[in-house]
Amino acid sequence: MSLEQRITNLVNGMEKLDDIVDRYPGPGFTDGLYGEKGAPLKAKIVREDALAMAREGRNLRVGIIGRVKAGKSSLLNALMFAGKDVLPKAATPMTASLTILRYTDQDMPFAEVEYFRPEDVNDMRQLAEEYDSRFTVLLAERQKAAEERAARPGARNVSQPDPERLSASVKRELDTDPRLGGAKDMYARICDAGGLGDKGGKTERVDGRDLADLQGKLANYVGSGGRLTPFTKCLTLYLPIPSLQGVDVVDTPGVNDPVRSREERTMEELHNCDVVFVVSPAGQFLNRQDLDLMGRLTYKDGVREVFLVASQVDGQLFGSERDKHDGRLPDVLQGLRSTLATQASNTLAAENATNQGLDTLKSQLAERLVVTSSVAHALLTQPETEWDDTVRHVWSLLRSGYPAEFTQLESARPHLEAMAGIGQTNLMLEQVRGRKQVITEEKVNAFLEGQVRALRESVEGAPGVVSANREAFLKTRPEDLEEKLSAMQSGRERAIRVTNVAVGDIAEDAGGSLRSQINSKADELFGNAQNAAEQSKDYEVEYTDPSFGRKALSLITFGLVSAERTSTTVQTIDATRIRSELEAFHSSFSTQMVTIVDRTRQGLRSTIETGVLAALREYKVVEDRDIDTSRLAQACRAALREVSEFDDPELPPVPSRLMQNGTLRGSDASRFESAALEYLHELRKAASQEARKLTRAFEERLKAADVGARLFDHYEEQLNGLRAQIQEKEKTLQRYDELLAELKELQRHV
Repeated sequence: MSLEQRITNLVNGMEKLDDIVDRYPGPGFTDGLYGEKGAPLKAKIVREDALAMAREGRNLRVGIIGRVKAGKSSLLNALMFAGKDVLPKAATPMTASLTILRYTDQDMPFAEVEYFRPEDVNDMRQLAEEYDSRFTVLLAERQKAAEERAARPGARNVSQPDPERLSASVKRELDTDPRLGGAKDMYARICDAGGLGDKGGKTERVDGRDLADLQGKLANYVGSGGRLTPFTKCLTLYLPIPSLQGVDVVDTPGVNDPVRSREERTMEELHNCDVVFVVSPAGQFLNRQDLDLMGRLTYKDGVREVFLVASQVDGQLFGSERDKHDGRLPDVLQGLRSTLATQASNTLAAENATNQGLDTLKSQLAERLVVTSSVAHALLTQPETEWDDTVRHVWSLLRSGYPAEFTQLESARPHLEAMAGIGQTNLMLEQVRGRKQVITEEKVNAFLEGQVRALRESVEGAPGVVSANREAFLKTRPEDLEEKLSAMQSGRERAIRVTNVAVGDIAEDAGGSLRSQINSKADELFGNAQNAAEQSKDYEVEYTDPSFGRKALSLITFGLVSAERTSTTVQTIDATRIRSELEAFHSSFSTQMVTIVDRTRQGLRSTIETGVLAALREYKVVEDRDIDTSRLAQACRAALREVSEFDDPELPPVPSRLMQNGTLRGSDASRFESAALEYLHELRKAASQEARKLTRAFEERLKAADVGARLFDHYEEQLNGLRAQIQEKEKTLQRYDELLAELKELQRHV
């Protein structure tokens, strides 16, 4: 049976039950029909949710990560666009935008350009000011050190430091920091372009007649020198290209994004991906920057499939591997793959990855590593008249280095395909696509099966519930009803007051317990974060060997410099781990608050019912026979719905100075540690404030729920309805019988 048919059958059954219930309004008829768990979801919601899951599951989300010039764009262009340069080029590596590619069934392609928000620019400004501050401090330190060297006794021919050279040296050092250098560069560009203006936070649509036309227009938004490039934060391309059907592609910027909100968006997009390809040049395979980028995947268990792409393999075909295999290209490629797999295995074994995708990658490296060459793909797909100098040069090297395989272009195609690696990469994608469909089906099936069970339980139990309601109706005497109405009306106001005082006392007790539990959990999370911060610290010993140039030898001779190596102990800190723990504190605290509130609510209904009954009996407001416990339960459930959802805790966001990844050393590590501890202190204080805020809201909402009015207003309405039914007893009994007949008929079809 198709998914659509299963949804239709379920929805039809739900609509039939809803229709029956709607046709028998008023007290008594269908009371208690859905039991304690309440009704299944509404038919319309079930259909929408199930179809939404199916739609979501049809698209495979593919993430691409890799350092600058690793070949990400070339890989994507080869995979999705037959080697054509579709993806836009960033103005600079530091200003690369987050780019998402999606399929559109419209004839013409278009793009959505999201501009920076004012708060994004403010973040850049603060980082730019930090850049300037550090520049001033570092320049002063270098100036002082140079002056001290010149003033040392015995120093010869040491000129006074050149301020311009020192300034340029410090600037080069700071510019290499993606966070500070990127923010300084981006903020300067925005200022030079006249500021954000009225574009802040807006999204603009850019239409193209065709792909080439769209590319030309996008140069103004993301191209080098584009008028709007400084303001562009994210770019989503909607392209009518068949290879994008069923696939969303997320092309991520580098690590340590200077824009916090874009970094957060990148992380979220990554963790929504089903598969991630890590692109790393074969000549410098899996270096520290690659591992820092992969550290994003350990933030939470989101990505389940990770693959390694060793790009630019054509540059590794003319060294030791070629000599080892006597110039046989298939053996050389296999040897390179084995060497890279061993290197990856050793590198990843030293990493404390907790993501399932990375764990699977470690255990299945042979199947999840592919070597690629964009040059080989260009040789396969481009006419010779379109080859650039790089492609021509590599073809020349291949012909001379591997004459048996590359005498003619046509006969070389199988070898070029093996080098390009696109076939193997596409096969990996297809395999994951297949597994994604299974996962999606399981998700939809579980949802539908749960709703089918809830519907069947309601339908199967409905005749018994209605029969009990009918019997209760038969036993009701008019004189009993009148006495009950009189007693309820005289004692209603007092009963409401007593009930609400009892609920208020319970709310205060529950609030105190809630606050204690949240504070205890916050202490636990705080301790975990502190421990993680301590465990992320380490020390390295750096050795410095003296130069043996002519000047150094003369200094050693006069005893001014020791010829032995000197060592310095340098503090290191794993910024990725600490930052992940801080972000986990954010996420965990919110989740734990919800869990604790839910746990408190679970036992609260019984506590309120017991407390209200005890208070009503103590003050003798009404007799036990005048209290319908099922109505009291309904009133309590309604009250507890008021304390079911709360705003997320307002914890201070991770400050820009902690938006770093990778291993930091020396003074950078110390500064990062101090900033992390300061932020932890802020978090703990804010967590305590949020605990007080939530528990106060919990108490106030529960008190304001007015359980007394809910209990007795509804009760009086019920009694008035029963009075009308008593007056037409035979007609009411007939409607009960009709209802029972409809429910039994429904049982045969659901």
